[in-house]
Amino acid sequence: MINLLGIGLDYMMLEKNPVRGDVWQRQKTYAKDLNIFYLVIYAPRKRANYRRFIGDGKVKVIPTDSINKATFLWDALVRGWKVCKENEIDVLTAEDPFITGLVGLILKKRFKLPLNVQIHADIFDNPYWIGQRPINRIFNRLAKFIVRRADSIRIGTYYEKQKVSNMLGIPGEKIHVIPVNADVQKFSRAFDKFNKAELLRSLGLERFKNLVVSTGRLKPQKDFPTLIHAMAEVIRSCPYTALCILGEGPERERILTEVKRLNLQDNVFLPGAVSHEDVAKYLAACDVYVMPSIFEGTCIALAEACISGKPVVSTSFAGAYDLIIDGKTGYRVPIKDAYAIADRVVYLLKHPDEARSMGIAAREHVAKMFSEEHNVRGVVRMWKKTACTGNGAPVS
Repeated sequence: MINLLGIGLDYMMLEKNPVRGDVWQRQKTYAKDLNIFYLVIYAPRKRANYRRFIGDGKVKVIPTDSINKATFLWDALVRGWKVCKENEIDVLTAEDPFITGLVGLILKKRFKLPLNVQIHADIFDNPYWIGQRPINRIFNRLAKFIVRRADSIRIGTYYEKQKVSNMLGIPGEKIHVIPVNADVQKFSRAFDKFNKAELLRSLGLERFKNLVVSTGRLKPQKDFPTLIHAMAEVIRSCPYTALCILGEGPERERILTEVKRLNLQDNVFLPGAVSHEDVAKYLAACDVYVMPSIFEGTCIALAEACISGKPVVSTSFAGAYDLIIDGKTGYRVPIKDAYAIADRVVYLLKHPDEARSMGIAAREHVAKMFSEEHNVRGVVRMWKKTACTGNGAPVS
């Protein structure tokens, strides 16, 4: 068994947070097949309780205790350097091809260790992602530099694998398609357990005939304003329809402004961040699930809707190509196209038998993609294989 050093950013795993799902549990599951899993993770100094967090069993967490994200690079490098100097490390893994990837690359060069880099979104030369922030132009170049020098790459979808291989000239055998693991089966169990009418009453939505649900952090990447515009069209054809967007984030006021401007206050609801258990209830109650994102890798929220037995309408981001068989388990529509979203939602609402069949097909399709053997054991097998590659040279 191997000794692994990981560099990560998701400090929310260090506290009990029902909205964040099972991130911490996933690390513990990985560690079962490792000798030891050291994890240097960004932790803001203002959350002092993180400094006392030392892990659980085989997972040894080293919080960076950073003043802010600007100091994370140095803080993570110092702590990772210490781990590599004092312990026998077999392989490094970085959560992304940006700052954590840069830390990993420096440690790789200094200690002559193989490096695995993970990519969880469709980023390379993606105009939507690059347009989000000016710094993303720099990150786009940095990611290419780091990924070319990695010994293995974990990526979430076959769409992204082909893109990365063709664009960067990386051999396919170095790229492992392994989606982020999640216990999506609990959403399948919710589908069997709950009654729609009872759920609508419990959610205060009993006056509506139809329910459309979307989930995700309220940020520009998710493009919820386009979904709001789509709902204006949906309600014209299906007036007794409600939309619930589950999540919280910086775009909340902008979304509410669009809701008010289009006079949709009686039909569109933003309950905020809800627990995974309550998300399952909303999914069990809904008729159609919509994901309007402008870019994503593997989209766990979309997978949860599919496994809940619901027909889905999604924009054509990378992860949608793996999760949706267009016309059989749901529909893929162009990004930022409110009318296309509305057209498919209305179609599904007006053809409930077909929608039900698509939901069943979606459930069966996605269930095959989220087995623990592939998505957890597969990651560990990738790390073990990477550990045998030695100090690989950059891909030309």
